[in-house]
This record gives sequence, C-alpha cells and structure tokens, in this order.
Amino acid sequence: MKDRFVYARELFDEFFPEALPMIEKHNSAVEGEPVRLDLNEAAYRQSEKNGGLRIYTVRTPEGKLAAYAVYILAIENHHGKFEGWCDAFFPSPEYRGVGLNLVRYCDRELAKEGIERAYHQVRDSHPNFAELLTHMDYKPVARVFGKDIANGKA
Repeated sequence: MKDRFVYARELFDEFFPEALPMIEKHNSAVEGEPVRLDLNEAAYRQSEKNGGLRIYTVRTPEGKLAAYAVYILAIENHHGKFEGWCDAFFPSPEYRGVGLNLVRYCDRELAKEGIERAYHQVRDSHPNFAELLTHMDYKPVARVFGKDIANGKA
C-alpha cells in the first residue's frame, strides 16, 4: 500500500509559523506538565544560515502538517564524523503511524548529504519511540542525566 503522505525538507521560516501549535503540544507531551516554551528562533535561523539545520516534515495530501523532525548537523569533535542530532521529533497524535517512515526518510536524506551517523535523544517517558528506533537498528549509545541546578538546587 502506498503511503499517502508527502515527505519533504522545509526551511525554518516556512515551517515555524504553522508548526508552533504542534511544537507547543510536543513541549507539553515531553515535559509531562505545562512548561513555558521559549524557543531560540534566532539560533535556529543562524544554524540554518550556516548549513547546520535540517527540518523534515510529513504533510497530508491536503497540506496539513502531520509530523516533523528537526536535526542539528555538526562535525563530531572527538572522531571527526559528520553527524545529525535529532533536536525534535513529533508526529501529531492523530498521525502517530507516520513515525517509522519519517525516520526512514530522514535517514535517507541525511545520508545523501554525507551524514555518517544520526542520533535521536529519547525521553524515558517515550519507550515506544525507543522501541521503534531499536527496530530500525538504532542502538543505545549513552545515557543522559539531567538535574535542575538553578535557584539554589546545585
């Protein structure tokens, strides 16, 4: 069966205004509680200007945004590999089934540009995404620990 969705690379200023409501939903889903969203739009624009930002989208045939993946590209400082770090990955809840094909699409597109390795940071609160990536031959490579050290918590 043919996928009825349209996969594409988009530029930040094309993507961002329409995506903002989805990004806010994504932020709430990741944090598990309302957290003020404070995106550094200037940093994304600068990354794009420098060639280090890729935004891949999935749209319905009618053009509605269904999912997105945002990657930051960089040369790894220890081994010199050209890498893509997924900064944000979010299929809208009504289109959850597009995730697998979006990751496949991103992998192909990044590889065409010479990216040697792609990374996805997966929150512990999203085990299904970790399972999907494992199914696609992604391997866990590190554990990231976080702590709020502001306001006397250090």
